[in-house]
Amino acid sequence: MPGYDNLAINHGLLLDLPFMEGSGVITHDFAKPIHELTLHGTPAWTQLANGLMVLDFNHLTPDYLDCPAADTADLNFTSEYFNLAAWVCIDDLTDHREIIIRGLVGVDGWRFIVGMDGSISFEVSQGGASQLAWSSIGEVILNTWYLVSVSRNGTIATIYKNGIDVTEGCDTLINPLTSARDLNIGIYDDKISTPFAGMMSRPRIWGRCLTARDMMNWFQLTRHWFGL
Repeated sequence: MPGYDNLAINHGLLLDLPFMEGSGVITHDFAKPIHELTLHGTPAWTQLANGLMVLDFNHLTPDYLDCPAADTADLNFTSEYFNLAAWVCIDDLTDHREIIIRGLVGVDGWRFIVGMDGSISFEVSQGGASQLAWSSIGEVILNTWYLVSVSRNGTIATIYKNGIDVTEGCDTLINPLTSARDLNIGIYDDKISTPFAGMMSRPRIWGRCLTARDMMNWFQLTRHWFGL
């Protein structure tokens, strides 16, 4: 895509899902290396009034996306710095809502969720242990679009909402244990638990730690799509 690699926010991208297909059961990654994610259940291709295509997830189905572990080895973060982000509009908080995960809690890998109390949290795991970074409760309310993100920087992680640091606390993070699990968007590793509920746009993963300025710039660049 012309100019894509020249945008500062796109430097170091490992996954970028703009959901441009509009139909079908495969969605394609714009970053490099290329990943193909499969849609499971019936996540609905939904066009907003401004023309933007998003996916609407029904947690009762449940709906989710995944990509095999073998194709996402570049997302098996251990000691690396990395960043996770997505635009989300959640319509049910009767359970935790999985955004992106590649791991198993208390065993290996990493996880990014919105809690049923409206908090945003990030978790890393290592064979019997896990550590968290979290926001205050109530940061996310129903039927409202937010850009949520986490930047992992060594022993700390920073939670962002709409480009603003909303971190309330962070354990001393230990490197995630290496993981050979699927990348899942909108579902836990078992493909059953904590399904996402509502709409999601542009989930992204960077192989670097974005700064507060990076996150605010991306929010300002894209907020108009969501009426903010």
